Amino acid sequence: MTDRSLTHSSLNLERAYIAPPAAVFAAWTNLDALKQWAIPDDGWTAEYEAFEPIPGRREISTVTSPDGQVLRNEGTYGDIVPDERLVSLYTMASNGTRIFSGLLSVEFNPSDGGCRLQLSEQGVFYDGHDAPENHKLGYQSMLLALSAYLQP
Repeated sequence: MTDRSLTHSSLNLERAYIAPPAAVFAAWTNLDALKQWAIPDDGWTAEYEAFEPIPGRREISTVTSPDGQVLRNEGTYGDIVPDERLVSLYTMASNGTRIFSGLLSVEFNPSDGGCRLQLSEQGVFYDGHDAPENHKLGYQSMLLALSAYLQP
């Protein structure tokens, strides 16, 4: 019998950007922009099979690490308010094994002439195949890359 386990997690990150909320929101909802910053770290690649940032529509992507790990993300947008928020529900698989399911929300709030982004992920990790720290490190790296992307 296979050992089964669930690890529940909650992640909250906040970042300030010099760009207005509309520009930061656009970086999350424009595929060409997303491809420039939304990878976990150097050496990773991302391909999109579907990308429709509309409530009820899907986003399907495959991200490959430098050592060949293939992560497939399949999500559905639950809510989108232009320039204010987006919410998605998604599942992640690694080399064909389901490792995570979660809810991601991103808020884009005006702040000091720029944007205060608030990212929250609530999720469950399956059978020890992934860990909350991996998601935290991945999001931190991506939000840093987003800052570089938004620089004038």
